[in-house]
Amino acid sequence: MNKDIKIKSKKIKLNKKSFDKYNKNGYFVIKDILGKKTCQEIKKYAEKNLAEKPKFPISLNVHRNDKNFFNIISDKNIVEAVKFFQKSKIDALNDQMIYKKKNSYYGSQSWTFHQDNAYPKAKHGNYVIAHLFLDDSTPNNGGLIFFEGSHVEPVLDYKIRNSHKENKNNKGVTRPGATINQKDMNRVKKIYKKVDIDVESGTLCIMHGNLVHGSYSNKSKTKDRSTYSMAYINKGA
Repeated sequence: MNKDIKIKSKKIKLNKKSFDKYNKNGYFVIKDILGKKTCQEIKKYAEKNLAEKPKFPISLNVHRNDKNFFNIISDKNIVEAVKFFQKSKIDALNDQMIYKKKNSYYGSQSWTFHQDNAYPKAKHGNYVIAHLFLDDSTPNNGGLIFFEGSHVEPVLDYKIRNSHKENKNNKGVTRPGATINQKDMNRVKKIYKKVDIDVESGTLCIMHGNLVHGSYSNKSKTKDRSTYSMAYINKGA
């Protein structure tokens, strides 16, 4: 029998300053929404019950069939934080359990620069992602890269790449993503500040669906970078 995990999240105090920062940057970082012990329980549970070993590709839409992940994506404090920034009622749309297991095939996964809203193409501001970092996340172990403020852009022209169980390139790295074309990406790099997301386990990062972002490959030999990423859409969008 699979273990039931007790999700004891922290109630987050958010205010106008929080909203203004999100509105300016396109993301907002909330520390310690879950305890590190709980995060490790979630990670171990996913690796045991959901992961395809030994390659550890992303597990998609796990909340639809798994009680523990349903409880996370519908957790009151997580949902309230997302609703605060969306200024709307929301529906959970999809999710990804990302393992980035050290020394595994998909530990080398490095997302190209893309916008998550390239997939659903919701009205600007209606689609949002909540990244729950189960491990510490740094550039060395496959952390995220944001272009701060780029959420003001529309969905830019892109090329779809295989983004699930994709093959490695000749450098031994997998490169998924709805990849933004080079001309637009060159412009984004000139206008917006590149930020490496370096956070501890238990952090929640709310990210606008139009924010241009990507990720590093996990080059660490000793650290995983597991993340549970939850996508929400405004009610009725």
